[in-house]
Amino acid sequence: MRNKTRNNKNSNDFRQDNWVKIEFEHITIEDGLSQSTVMSIIQDKEGFLWIATEKGLNRYDGYNFKIYRHDPENSHSLGYPLIRVLYEDHLGYIWAGMMGGGLDKYDKKRDVFIHYKHDDSNPDSISNNTINSIYEDKNGVLWIGTNNGLNRYDRVHDRFIQYKHDPNDRNSICSNRVMSIYGDHDGNLWIGTVNGLDKLSGNKFIHYMNGNNVSAVFCDREGTVWVSTSRGLYRYDKENDTFVSCLDYGKDPSLRVTRNVLQIYEDVDGNLWLATEGDGLYCYNKKTGKLSHYTHNPLDPASLSNNRVYCILQDSSGVLWVGTRGGGLNKSTYKLQKFRHVKNDPSDPHSLGHNNVFAILEDREGFVWVGTYNGLYKWDRNKNRFYAYKHEEGNDNSLSHNSVWVLLEDKEGNLWIGTGRGLDKLDKKREHFTHYRSGAENSDGLSGNVVLALYEDENGFLWIGTMSGLDVLNPGTGKFIKHYRYDPSNKCSLTNNVVNSIYRDSKGNIWIGTFNGLNLFDEKRECFIHFFSDEKNPESLTDSLIDHIFEDSKGRLWIGTPSGLNLYDYNKSTFKHYTIKDGFADDTIYGILEDKEGCLWLSTNRGLTKFNPETEEVENFDVSDGLQSYEFNNNACFKNKRGEMFFGGINGFNVFCPDRIKKNEFIPNIVIVDFKIFNRSIGVGEEINGRVILNKPIEYTDKVILKHSENNISIEFASLCFVSPEKNQYAYMLKGFDKDWIYSGNKRFATYTNLPPGTYEFIVKGTNSDGVWNNKGVSLTIVITPPFWKTWWFNSIIGLSALGAALGAHAIRVAALRRRSKILEELVAKKTKELEEANKKLEELSLTDPLTGVANRRHFEKVLDLEWRRCMRSKQPLSLVMIDIDYFKLYNDTYGHVKGDICLKKVAEVLKENLKRAGDFVARYGGEEFVVILPNTDIRGACFLAETFRTKVEEMKIPHEKSKVSKYLTISLGVASIVPDENSSYEELLKSADEALYRAKQKSWNCCECVDLNIRG
Repeated sequence: MRNKTRNNKNSNDFRQDNWVKIEFEHITIEDGLSQSTVMSIIQDKEGFLWIATEKGLNRYDGYNFKIYRHDPENSHSLGYPLIRVLYEDHLGYIWAGMMGGGLDKYDKKRDVFIHYKHDDSNPDSISNNTINSIYEDKNGVLWIGTNNGLNRYDRVHDRFIQYKHDPNDRNSICSNRVMSIYGDHDGNLWIGTVNGLDKLSGNKFIHYMNGNNVSAVFCDREGTVWVSTSRGLYRYDKENDTFVSCLDYGKDPSLRVTRNVLQIYEDVDGNLWLATEGDGLYCYNKKTGKLSHYTHNPLDPASLSNNRVYCILQDSSGVLWVGTRGGGLNKSTYKLQKFRHVKNDPSDPHSLGHNNVFAILEDREGFVWVGTYNGLYKWDRNKNRFYAYKHEEGNDNSLSHNSVWVLLEDKEGNLWIGTGRGLDKLDKKREHFTHYRSGAENSDGLSGNVVLALYEDENGFLWIGTMSGLDVLNPGTGKFIKHYRYDPSNKCSLTNNVVNSIYRDSKGNIWIGTFNGLNLFDEKRECFIHFFSDEKNPESLTDSLIDHIFEDSKGRLWIGTPSGLNLYDYNKSTFKHYTIKDGFADDTIYGILEDKEGCLWLSTNRGLTKFNPETEEVENFDVSDGLQSYEFNNNACFKNKRGEMFFGGINGFNVFCPDRIKKNEFIPNIVIVDFKIFNRSIGVGEEINGRVILNKPIEYTDKVILKHSENNISIEFASLCFVSPEKNQYAYMLKGFDKDWIYSGNKRFATYTNLPPGTYEFIVKGTNSDGVWNNKGVSLTIVITPPFWKTWWFNSIIGLSALGAALGAHAIRVAALRRRSKILEELVAKKTKELEEANKKLEELSLTDPLTGVANRRHFEKVLDLEWRRCMRSKQPLSLVMIDIDYFKLYNDTYGHVKGDICLKKVAEVLKENLKRAGDFVARYGGEEFVVILPNTDIRGACFLAETFRTKVEEMKIPHEKSKVSKYLTISLGVASIVPDENSSYEELLKSADEALYRAKQKSWNCCECVDLNIRG
């Protein structure tokens, strides 16, 4: 067939949408797997995954591995460590076929392994100790393929009936080396051997494919039998009783399936997956004949971990599992990914060239334009190919600068590009650039060369937001007709020169979002009406830094800030706030789009949030749903005419149709996986205080009886949904003790101390990763027996016995001893806690500046080294802000050192309060100098934050009459940013920030100087 294709680059495009990339998460011995070669995977009736390795059997609950090993001193342990194949029969027994160690049957409820080995003297034993395949037919008969014959297990007599090749009997099996067994819908058993394929009908073997090494046999849900040999993949034509070639591995040069296919597996969509010995993983679409190929790519950490693939499983929640030799387990949630993720592929020169995306736009021809930190890219979605536009020194018909912050397509179809060195207009038909810049040679040019926002009004004029003011351009004449800048002496001026967002609402109002304030433009008066955050006014903006402005279909105006979402009330000129307290994943709102249902989609620093303004319902999405990263970039969002949404961030961008984002309705099984007394796990058959508590595993135990002295218990549980186990939620209750359900989030433990005697019922319920509850859950009865002196019979004896007084005295002595013991325990615990706290304080003191409470220089150097290496690995920018208090010596001389110390504390507090992310770091560098580390922050974000610091310090209005720049205390700042690599060092970054600070002082004090080390020359 000629309509099949192969993909060497692991582009993973087998689904009909033709763009889904399958990414694999790797689970290895570092995660608890007993060994890195995975031979077989099954999911049992309870929902656990069972993984066969060459060093034991593993049971996985999504969080932890329970390992079953061979123990020579325990006859009921695993019989042999090298396991080749696993199978669960209809009775719930797990059968493990070994490589040379025979066959084991594991009884989960008794926690024992029963061994079956070949015995030359016993004709009823299994025919060989190397087991290649296990299968149970529809009658419940178990079949075992070995290296020396086929075996049928007789459960009644616990024996094996052997089927072997007889050269004198044409109806015998064609070879003794049986590699694969599978039953069809008609009750026939198909047996793949190294010398052909057999169909067992009754007691007669019918031969097919004589002389072929048949490595895998499978019957799909439609009843079609599939067979793989060293020559290709074949489908059984039942009507003609023959096999038809579907994939000819030898004739078609586009195929590389040159080695044995070890397993054929069908997923829920009906695709066939082929596990190969050395050629990776294939997926065959039966309807289209399309073949997709997935291999290990050393440049792609999310590719298959190894090309030697031994087994495949899709679990009940939809997760795809792939076992490899030496690469452990591969896990993919491709079927459940809600968002398409587009990013750079190092092995594909036509992929997106840079992952830090600041602007996205789809033009009227359907091309998607992507502005990044390193160039502009045009995406042809039909070809799945990106075309790069870069700055070229000396070429005036190239991009002005590779940092692209904003994009706009005007009414004429021209593309306008805001860059780090001016505004460009691209005539797409002629591929011609026109440049607009600021500078001394262009007095009527842009206010500043860093262009952050664009808007085209009804007259075709272009409104341009820069880091140095707002401009209006007449594209027809190429002349700038208006310039608006911040003027502290003019109350009608723009509130700040850094313009992030420009938006015209349906009422005709033009809104300008700046680094410090929201502005409503009054066109008649040429005046800006100002809106700020005011701590004293709860109905003001949550933050004065405006990231995004958006009007929904009902005419409601929404403002995104670093401190939450704001809804503007036109009648009252007030704002209603929505933050983390309302269920949002994060308070930073970078972008806002609206879907067809009227729901808002918000990009943040912790993923995407879907918000219904009518019901105020919130749903959050993160990287486990397919997002490019937790962190997005401001204004990097776009919705096309078809309703598709695009959101850009630090690791590429996401594309999705909101109406296709559905919850996974899979309801997982909830299981109890561990039971502890005084924090000690209780094993099956283990004696505690002279008796056995668990006669079978806790998963299969209904009731536990404990002594009164065993009343400190812990219970561990799991929801067997493997999509994103960290997002599974839990609620539990101990009936008879708890009054209501305890909702524990993703915490999987319940602990109860000093439980009084009584009978309790522990119930736990849980969700899948999308919050769908299994309300039935699982329960365990717990009985805590009273001490003998609290039993009815003991009280009867006390009442009848003449020795009551003596016993009473003894009871008093026992109680006194208990009180003394308890007092001693409490004293030891108190002293231990005091010692731990003292050690912790000593450690903190060694890393903390004692005056300001922020980190000291020693701590700063440790963190800078750590963040440098981290950003080098992730190829993300790292920024430093050096801060110096202006004329601080004069301040000390004027007001004294006590006031100076208070001043230092206040400045440190301002710096701490304005760091919004957990990874941001502030330290006292020495004297009146401070330094701030900003991981994953480019020069734009660092300059914004530096300007915040400067503004907030000035707003404190600390008197400084001797200052030469202001009557209040001010600071100067130097900012440097770089993407670390082997050719740079953090010393260079530190030196550059220090030099920028020096330039700021030379320039005018009370200002910020920025340098981007990524722009050389």
